[in-house]
Amino acid sequence: MKRIKFLIICCLAGFLLTACSNKITVKGEDGTEYESYQECCAAQDFQAAHQYLAKLKNSNSEELQEQWNEAKEYVFKQEALYLMSIGDETAQKRLIYLLKEEGSNNKRIDMLIELALDNDDDNFVKTLANHYNGGVDEDMLKKIVDYLSGKGERDNKEYLVSLLKNLNSIKILVDYAIKEGDINLVKEVASKCDIRDTDIITTLVSLNNKEVSDIIIRLLSTIEISGNKAPTGVCSRVDFENNHEYVSYYNSIMKYNNSCNQLLDAAIYNGNDYVAKKVLTMYKNDMIKFQGAYGSKTPDGRVFNNSNLYYIYYKYDSKNNAQKRYREAQMNGSFK
Repeated sequence: MKRIKFLIICCLAGFLLTACSNKITVKGEDGTEYESYQECCAAQDFQAAHQYLAKLKNSNSEELQEQWNEAKEYVFKQEALYLMSIGDETAQKRLIYLLKEEGSNNKRIDMLIELALDNDDDNFVKTLANHYNGGVDEDMLKKIVDYLSGKGERDNKEYLVSLLKNLNSIKILVDYAIKEGDINLVKEVASKCDIRDTDIITTLVSLNNKEVSDIIIRLLSTIEISGNKAPTGVCSRVDFENNHEYVSYYNSIMKYNNSCNQLLDAAIYNGNDYVAKKVLTMYKNDMIKFQGAYGSKTPDGRVFNNSNLYYIYYKYDSKNNAQKRYREAQMNGSFK
């Protein structure tokens, strides 16, 4: 019985020691003792809160270390709310310091910008947005654009163009340029677009502006056709697949004509007859790899006696199909 009691006492002692070792307390400047980071924040004693965070991070307890990430975000948010409520230059400098000290991340910047928008502080919105580093949420960027453009100040326009260019937010920049009616900016941005970005290209085609349309057509013409054409006729399937030049040409022609199709679709959808007609002249011959079963005939009537052979030939299938779609669009009144 005595041995059992002894073991129980030892267990309780161990439990109490562990509990004590896991307990963190900090003192504020006025001597107030806090037992949690939440208490520090509630008292707006953020110096004590950061002391608490430091102890959490350096603790030997895995349990306490696991709390650190959640705790630091909580403290950051509460301190940010407090500083934004003050709103003076010193408070804003402290916020920027906290962003840099802890490592700027877009989630924190988003939160601060939301607060700055609520405070109608356009200068601080711009200061904060300058800390974005790629991967910015599009909805947040649109909020910033709508807010600053609504101010109607030239400095804000110059700032937005610079910000969107730096963040490579081409779609939003195109939309902004169109909204502002700045055709020169539209043309500048259009010249740097990727012809494969169908959303942006469709938006540009919808303008039905000849100068912008010419830029889009030039973008299409810059698509590289790599590799070399395979000669027309019978070719070993293995030899073809092992020939990098043939395979590269075959793939690049498919991608090029597919880009033509996408641009034609955009032109038909938006009633841009100028772009549609231009695209129709730009299709390239399709490279066809005919692979029939044993005894099947090639397009010129030859009989295949080996299913491991290709018959290579070239046709205007893509262009012919495009012309058919264009004529149908004409008859349906797509171009007015």
